[in-house]
Amino acid sequence: MRSVPPPDSIAQLIAGDIDGFLMPDPFNQRAVFEGAGFIYKLTKDLWDGHPCCAFAASDTWINDNPNTFRALNKAIIQATDYASESGNREEIAEAISGRSFLNQPVEVVKAVLTGNFEDGLGNSFNVPDRIDFDPYPWQSFANWITSQLVRWDISGNGRAAQLIADGSYDEIGQDVFLTDLARELAQELGQTPPDDIYRTETLALDEFNPQDPEGYIQAQIDEFGF
Repeated sequence: MRSVPPPDSIAQLIAGDIDGFLMPDPFNQRAVFEGAGFIYKLTKDLWDGHPCCAFAASDTWINDNPNTFRALNKAIIQATDYASESGNREEIAEAISGRSFLNQPVEVVKAVLTGNFEDGLGNSFNVPDRIDFDPYPWQSFANWITSQLVRWDISGNGRAAQLIADGSYDEIGQDVFLTDLARELAQELGQTPPDDIYRTETLALDEFNPQDPEGYIQAQIDEFGF
């Protein structure tokens, strides 16, 4: 397994340098468009409503530019609200397909955004929520991600576990995800974001209770043996 830049994925698939890839849209659909591959599974089939792209900034930059930070967040929240409406998807596909943005055939981007697509195996699908846009940063996302940092010690040398020992899952998530701020800004835009910060996350193989991440880790170890 190795990392491949998304724009290079199709050429490497055609050349036989890779057998398959896990990529963000629209590169899976581009593989179908080029006759180079087929879509095996959508990530929504693994975790419907999973976290994906993010706008990140350092604490220093946020503190030095508070108004700019709020304005950028508001713009993202407003844009995702517009993009979440299925009736706007074709217009958006036209706008972002060009060279200055995705640099992809517009029909490929439309297939992704509208959910009317071919899988490369002769099947046609109509999955309007194939891709969605929701700017609300659920704390349950943060807790799941942190649980896996701890389980696999991805940070190395036990640093993830030490991170949890120094604070709680909730405190870490709130410091990073800023859910309360996202709610405040959405309300300023006239939207009605959730009041809750947690939800049970339903994955393909299990469910994640964000208020018991340690129990989730132990259950994974008990089931899979590692």
